[in-house]
Amino acid sequence: MTSEAAAYLARARRAHGEPGGAFTEIYMWALALAMLAVMTTSGWSDLMARGTCTGAACVHGGGAVAAVALGLLVLAGIARLAVGFGPVGAGAAQLTWLLSGPAPRRPVLRGRLWATASGAAALGSLCGSTVLATAGLPVLPSAVTWGVPVGAVAALLVVATVAAAQSDPRTRRWAARVPLTLGLIGVLCAGIARLARMLGPGGAATLGASITAPILAVGLLVLCLLIALALLVLADRRIDRVDGVELRRAGESASAAHHSVLMMDASATMNRSARARLGARGSFPSRRGRGTGVAALLLRDLERVRRQGDRLLLGIPLLVAGVLLAALAPPVVALPALGLGAAVLTRSVGEGLVAWAQSSGLRRDLPLPDDAVRLAHLAGPVLVACAWSVLAVLAVGLSWWTAPALVLSATASLLAGSRPVDLELMSVMIPTPFGLAPAGALGVARGYETALLAMLGPALVAGPAGLLLPLLTLVWQWRRCSTPGRG
Repeated sequence: MTSEAAAYLARARRAHGEPGGAFTEIYMWALALAMLAVMTTSGWSDLMARGTCTGAACVHGGGAVAAVALGLLVLAGIARLAVGFGPVGAGAAQLTWLLSGPAPRRPVLRGRLWATASGAAALGSLCGSTVLATAGLPVLPSAVTWGVPVGAVAALLVVATVAAAQSDPRTRRWAARVPLTLGLIGVLCAGIARLARMLGPGGAATLGASITAPILAVGLLVLCLLIALALLVLADRRIDRVDGVELRRAGESASAAHHSVLMMDASATMNRSARARLGARGSFPSRRGRGTGVAALLLRDLERVRRQGDRLLLGIPLLVAGVLLAALAPPVVALPALGLGAAVLTRSVGEGLVAWAQSSGLRRDLPLPDDAVRLAHLAGPVLVACAWSVLAVLAVGLSWWTAPALVLSATASLLAGSRPVDLELMSVMIPTPFGLAPAGALGVARGYETALLAMLGPALVAGPAGLLLPLLTLVWQWRRCSTPGRG
């Protein structure tokens, strides 16, 4: 009965569609991806050209180990997407129909599995050429010729592994750690890249040496492709074993992402992420807090940060990206990027301050001075920023004055992001090249640009004098938060 329903739906789609529409759509997608891959890789290769590029944004590093670290970072992102969106899932309507009867789920859900795998392969082929260009290979023909198939097969293998593990809860929990494992390997490779750069140009071999044996490379590529296809076939046959809770989770994540892209508003995705985090925290016994006054508030906020261990995992890919950028780009580009990474991690664990600062009821009912409450809520995020900044300084090899600068800029960013949104700005429209946009939409990035600007001080001024701009930025944001109505 299910196969007959699927065949009926397919005939209905073909009857109401334009002839040749599917071929035209596939052709346009393939052409757009190929052009985007060539343009991205070509632009990145121009930045990698040491002899011809002399600007502030030029890349001055690279090598085989740096390329491996960048590739692992990309694969970790693809694995995280695959874990978040299924790959097998069902929408609310499909799930209601599938769970209400004994009909098999495989004929209905197998299309999404193969579509997810195809999309991941396309994304991997798009990033593979850029990864090989990082190793120093020329764009044409080496980077594009080898990068497209290598990236596609690697991404397909990662998604196939996640899909094969989705039917069993134990292996599913193991597959959820794949992005973390790839991120940790990326941290190790990035550190080796930094060490090789310190040793000199001969410290690491180029990736081109491994391409000197095309037959071996093609054979390994075909073997990985066969393994990925075997895992996908195995996942296809196990679709009926995936429980309804997992199908619903993947379907809700995909639906939230689709609505966010369609409406160009991240509210649906942010709401879904918040619900997933709340569900992953589990239940804890309620007990009386220790201390009184500000001390009790401080202890409870530190306990909240400790329970949000999943947020702290965000620091791993941020550290990998920062170390890679520091190994490739000059300080005027790398240091603001590290400040942005510290700000993102700090604001991810600073929800307590944001919730209190943006709620007039909490601020009115809590019988404590505003500055004292603000300091209590800043303790946990500042500790996280300190730990991440010290690791970044050790991995990149920067001066010790950079660590307090990162902490100051991240704290200033958190204070800027905790200020209440001015709703009056939402009615003010400003012209942009893409049409009219509400001025209040610019508040989405408020706070992150503060970290970027604050880290320009250490990037341009060496030594302790570089701390002056981050310190002044922090004082400015503190005064804005402490003074009501200050712009």
